[in-house]
Amino acid sequence: MWTFNATGQYTATIVIQDPSIDTFATINGCSSNDGKLYIGDLGDGYKAAVYANRRMFVASVKMTFEDGVQRQKLDRIMYSPVGKPDMFPLSNYIDIVQSDAEPYNKLEAVGDKLFAF
Repeated sequence: MWTFNATGQYTATIVIQDPSIDTFATINGCSSNDGKLYIGDLGDGYKAAVYANRRMFVASVKMTFEDGVQRQKLDRIMYSPVGKPDMFPLSNYIDIVQSDAEPYNKLEAVGDKLFAF
C-alpha cells in the first residue's frame, strides 16, 4: 500500500494479512510424534530398496525401535514421505502378510506400481 505524506513523498507499507505458518508436519510430511525417523543406528539396515514416485521404499528392515531393542522385520516394507528419501517414520509401513518367514529380496517400481519379490 502506498501513502502520500505532507512532504510530498510516497511511502510504501507492506501489510501481511495471512502469514502461512510452517510446522514440522507440513515441512516433512509426518508428525514429530511418529517416533524414530531414520534407519542408521549401528547395525540398522535393509535388504532391498527402490526410489519411486518421489519416495524411497525399503524392505526387510532391521532397525532399533524407541525402546532401544533392535528388531528385524523381514516381511515389512517401509517408505519415506514424499521428497524425503532419508526419513522413515515408524507409521509409514506396509505389511502384506505378517510373519510368513519369507524376506523380501528385491523391490521394483513400474509406473505407479510397486513389486516386491
